[in-house]
Amino acid sequence: MLPLLPRPKTDIESLFLAAAPKKIYETLYTELSQAYAEEFRNVMNTKAEKAALTLLPHERRARINTNLPALMHALGIKATVETFPNTTDTFVLIHLSDYVKLIVCYVSSKKRALRYALARELLSQEFNDPHLLLAAPTALTLKPNTAFGVLVHSPQPKDVATFMSGDIIFPASNGQLLGSLSLEDEMELAQLEEAQKAKEVTRTVEIKIKKGS
Repeated sequence: MLPLLPRPKTDIESLFLAAAPKKIYETLYTELSQAYAEEFRNVMNTKAEKAALTLLPHERRARINTNLPALMHALGIKATVETFPNTTDTFVLIHLSDYVKLIVCYVSSKKRALRYALARELLSQEFNDPHLLLAAPTALTLKPNTAFGVLVHSPQPKDVATFMSGDIIFPASNGQLLGSLSLEDEMELAQLEEAQKAKEVTRTVEIKIKKGS
């Protein structure tokens, strides 16, 4: 059986991929994997089990909010910690360009869609962008060449200590998706491309040495 061809990228997926450096996917995947395991150990070592499990998502989010801006800065990307309007909830906002941005959100399951939240509607209104509205009643105008992604991450089923997967989704105001990228798939593709480039460089050097000998 012939392998299935990858589906064509949607416009918004292509816009995001063009703005994001290849290294970002591995950086995000590594930080999320470590945050799940390390913060679980931290809370379990200092709290009773029930209190630890209640505290875990807050500690994990605090760690991600602290580490991601520095990790993005190392890649030459601006990242800020923002507060949802009229709330105390914070999130990391990664500025890949003036029109391409990414926020990071936890969901209990990879298959579960982000629920509607007033905070996201207010954030959408602030940016005049419907990507975070998620079935809100307010109609907004989509700016040309805008990609507002949400990196949703979740643990393994019945194992809150282990990172399962992440998806970069692009929600529309009607609750549907304008696109979705697998964090793991994009990381692996970037790694394969880097490995191929390294092989090509090595081969070029070997040919030059052979010709010069």
